[in-house]
Amino acid sequence: MIVKRRDRRYLMWQVTNPDTGEIQDLTAATVKLLVREQYSNDTPTEYPMVVEDPPTSGIVKYWYDGTIDAGTYEIESEATIPGSPSSIIITSPTEGYNILQVEPDLG
Repeated sequence: MIVKRRDRRYLMWQVTNPDTGEIQDLTAATVKLLVREQYSNDTPTEYPMVVEDPPTSGIVKYWYDGTIDAGTYEIESEATIPGSPSSIIITSPTEGYNILQVEPDLG
């Protein structure tokens, strides 16, 4: 994914169940975006994500508001799905990371 520093737009993708490969139902789930500089071991910064309606679509969105500095980042979503007796956490992508390239703005 490539964005310019001050652009405003949604970044979105679909969460699938890592065991079955099927679209994950995100009803009542909370989802966050984890972002860290590429090749860094730093603790990632967390941003809230939105579950698209209907939650059975598995689509999550982050409103990129232009505040992440220019650079290359590893990103993933982390969905916490309530369950009994405990919650399940699913990261997407399941393996590796998505890459976010934030390019400097000309102005």
